[in-house]
Amino acid sequence: GVQTCALPIYGHQKVFPQYTNIIRFYGMDDLLLGSYQIGRSYLYDLLDGEGNVLLKALKNYGTADSDQFIYAEIGFQKGYITLDGEWLWSRSVFQ
Repeated sequence: GVQTCALPIYGHQKVFPQYTNIIRFYGMDDLLLGSYQIGRSYLYDLLDGEGNVLLKALKNYGTADSDQFIYAEIGFQKGYITLDGEWLWSRSVFQ
């Protein structure tokens, strides 16, 4: 069968059929990570506490000791990105 994820949000279950797993983003209790697989690669979407997508298709991620931005690798860029998708600092993954 097809596995779907569900989370309790505001007292009711919200289903996320596009993700194989959803976890809390460490260090930021109000953010979630939804993971999914494309071929042999896993990608992650960063979600707010209600399940809305903030950032899509993260290959890698990490905390940055801030609640305003995170470390992320998206596409061929990596660096620090705000939760609304603006790069504060980035460089090519090929550097």
